[in-house]
Amino acid sequence: MKKNLGNNNKDLTIIILTFNRHKEIIKKINFWNNYNFKIFIIDGSEKKINFNIKINKNIQYFHLPNKDYHERIFFIERKIKTKFVKFESDDDYFYPSTLSKGVEFLKRNSSFSACIGSSYIYSCFKNEVYLNKLRFNHHNIINNDPFERMLQCFKNYSPTLYYSIFTKKVFKNITKIWKELKKKYKDKFKL
Repeated sequence: MKKNLGNNNKDLTIIILTFNRHKEIIKKINFWNNYNFKIFIIDGSEKKINFNIKINKNIQYFHLPNKDYHERIFFIERKIKTKFVKFESDDDYFYPSTLSKGVEFLKRNSSFSACIGSSYIYSCFKNEVYLNKLRFNHHNIINNDPFERMLQCFKNYSPTLYYSIFTKKVFKNITKIWKELKKKYKDKFKL
């Protein structure tokens, strides 16, 4: 049974980039099958996933083994029709109700371009679960070179930043910058 989180389900596209993690993607599909968010799974693996599960119509799988990381994002960018976008890894999970609240926040606060929530990493040791909060370090990035600015931004990388909910406009601007940087710095953009 699909869980209803209001219209916010229809306003958010979740992009899941994966590579050689078929079991994780199967778990991810089983999880997101219960919700109406638009889900794009972009798989760069050589071998296509053999699905033995039902996949709901809100989830689309694209097997793109000959495209690098950024090219897979460029491919999916033009397919996004929702007002908001977020990345998700194949083994991270976000509370759907929290995503819905983030979308609602951005709808009410049009001067904001992204919404960042708290992120935690869990680990298990001797049958105990431990939670570690990920920190987002606010910092200024000052450099005339756009590639150097991007490097500075990700020096203190936090998944909290990368997995934010963005407006579609901001997401398109990010991909536009990535395309320009990829052209200009071909030798440095190998993923």
